[in-house]
Amino acid sequence: MPSAIVTFFRNQWQRLTLAHPSHRLSWFAVILAFVIDAYVLSLLFDGANRTARLIDQPHPTMPEHCVNLSVAYMQADADEAISGIEWFAGRVAANRQNAIDEFNYFKSGRHPICDDIRDKLLATVDEPTLSKLFDTRRVQSEEIERMKDDIRTLKSTYSDALLEKMANQRRSDSILPVEAGKIKSTLDDMNAALNTIQKDRHETWNAIKNHPRIAAYSAYLNTLTVADAYKEDQARYERALLWYPLTVLAAQAGFLLPLLSLAIFWNRRALDRQHNTGILISSHLILVGGILIAFRLLQFIRELLPHELLQWLLYTLEQWHIGFVWYYAMIFASIAGGMALIFIAQRTLFTATRQRLARLRKALCRNCGGKLLSPEQACCEICGAGQSAPCGHCGRPRRILAFHCRHCGTS
Repeated sequence: MPSAIVTFFRNQWQRLTLAHPSHRLSWFAVILAFVIDAYVLSLLFDGANRTARLIDQPHPTMPEHCVNLSVAYMQADADEAISGIEWFAGRVAANRQNAIDEFNYFKSGRHPICDDIRDKLLATVDEPTLSKLFDTRRVQSEEIERMKDDIRTLKSTYSDALLEKMANQRRSDSILPVEAGKIKSTLDDMNAALNTIQKDRHETWNAIKNHPRIAAYSAYLNTLTVADAYKEDQARYERALLWYPLTVLAAQAGFLLPLLSLAIFWNRRALDRQHNTGILISSHLILVGGILIAFRLLQFIRELLPHELLQWLLYTLEQWHIGFVWYYAMIFASIAGGMALIFIAQRTLFTATRQRLARLRKALCRNCGGKLLSPEQACCEICGAGQSAPCGHCGRPRRILAFHCRHCGTS
């Protein structure tokens, strides 16, 4: 088995580096050929990526905001649900068009139920009294945060001053009780004001919760089949995700297979006619095409594998500081795939029997493929290989490539 593998790769290397069966390319020509291969391969990858971008990536027809303000709204408790409406009201107040655009995240293929929910939400938050309550609560929240910052700043300043006094000054210069009392009184006043505005905000929140428009929005959602629509949308989305890699692979195959088929046909004709330049060029085209196909198949398999498994594998490699191993594996697997494609083509289209028949018809050397001066020539002038041997039946000279003896017809 190892010797067969070595022989196979040696034969493929010869096919890629021989300009003529008896004439090997110079190292400069070999390097240039593989540089051109790399350039052609980059073009093929770019073309395959552009082809993939023609296929729209699947997405749910119910955008995230639509789900959060309908399905999640109905499943959450009252405070959490109304917080979602408050967030949307704040987005509308800041920039109405941006809020609508975010809700309409998917320009095409959006579920029509989301348009109805968006319109109902806009009508709810635009109601003057409710809108004013949201604005009041927003101002109160900002004021609470400002007062908390002021209290923290005052406490921090007092603590720093106290430490400086204790560390650098005499006992007689320490902070006086009267001064400490003023600071404490100021903190008490600020905390009292903070408690007052927090109570006001709580009352505002209760007013929002009990607002008729909030109750009307909740009742409206209950009339819709939002939960069923969401389940159907998720099922459709999961099916689309399952088929998406195969669809992309089929599109990329449609891009690559015509070129690869042309290269295989060219290689077959060149082998039949022993056209060495054609064999060389078409073999390189098959190689780069095979590398792309192998790489894309590996990528397809990777997309089918659980993402958790791949994340764990990549994370483990990164932890061991050998993340580059993954890319090396992909590169070598792609090259091996290209060679495997040549191997399959050789076993199915470019068989030894076909090559033997072509050399027999054209009076070519059985070893190197060089042109013989005559079919009866005993040895090749290029490689020295013998071309005939005594027939096992009649004993007369018979070409080794021949399927039957031309004198007695024995196979």
